[in-house]
Amino acid sequence: MVRPGWRLTFLINLPIGLFSLAAGIMLLPRGRGVNAVPVDLLGAALSVLLLFSVLAPLIEGPAREWPPALIALMAASLPLGWGMVRYLRWRQATRGDALVPLSLFKLKKVALGLLCTLCINPILPGYLLVMTFVLQTGIGLTASQMAFICAPIAFGAMGGITLIGPRLFRLLGVRVMMVGLTVTGSSLCLAAWAVHGGQLLYWPLGLAQFGMGLGMGLCGPQLSNSTLQDVPMSDAGVASGMFTAVQQIAAAFGVALAGLAFFHGLHPETAEASQYANAFLHVLPLFYGLIAAAMFGASRLARVMKPLRR
Repeated sequence: MVRPGWRLTFLINLPIGLFSLAAGIMLLPRGRGVNAVPVDLLGAALSVLLLFSVLAPLIEGPAREWPPALIALMAASLPLGWGMVRYLRWRQATRGDALVPLSLFKLKKVALGLLCTLCINPILPGYLLVMTFVLQTGIGLTASQMAFICAPIAFGAMGGITLIGPRLFRLLGVRVMMVGLTVTGSSLCLAAWAVHGGQLLYWPLGLAQFGMGLGMGLCGPQLSNSTLQDVPMSDAGVASGMFTAVQQIAAAFGVALAGLAFFHGLHPETAEASQYANAFLHVLPLFYGLIAAAMFGASRLARVMKPLRR
């Protein structure tokens, strides 16, 4: 029998969710949206199947040595994706209430913003996953020590969102995201140096953690504002929901891909601290590839932006 142990931590979401649901029922005014439409249940089901067909093999494939069933499941993602696009086009043309109107992707800011989101949002979740293994399983930090060493990430994000980000935005506009990406890339280098050889340097790692939070904090608000700036009011709810969904999907891909790169060639049963630190280096090309793509998207997005009202 497997004891739940640390898994019980996730139950913290249950009372928060129930409280939020009750508060919404009691406090939010009744009414319908500007463009209220029925829920596209089939579109939602197809999107869940598509994501499952990609994420499940990426997460479980290495541990199970890529059985044929998982390979077939990943291969099925191609026809599923094609079928979903065809279905969304048909639904929008015939009923006008597709889960995601594909016309939104014709808006340059939406397309570029979602590209940046797909590249930026995987970085921090993927980094946290692999750094947790390096610090706890490899170097041997306790859960409490890990909590303290991750605290600078929260302080960095808070400073980026509330203090530094708004000031830089007034000077640079949406190009502030490029500053955030530069800070993130530098922090990844510093983190790799801080754990090099399996020997932990606390102050450099604390600074790297702060930089990771700061870099993401400089990107987040500007990215959401610029992505949704030109969306028609009739599609505002759909576009906002789509943006949030893409954020979560990108984070899930970040965890899956970072874990795939990190554990490739690593044998946790016999690995030492230095091997965990070296495995972290294997993930850096993934992170820097995402940063490069996000830099490209942010530079293109800056060209098509118009000043936001302040």
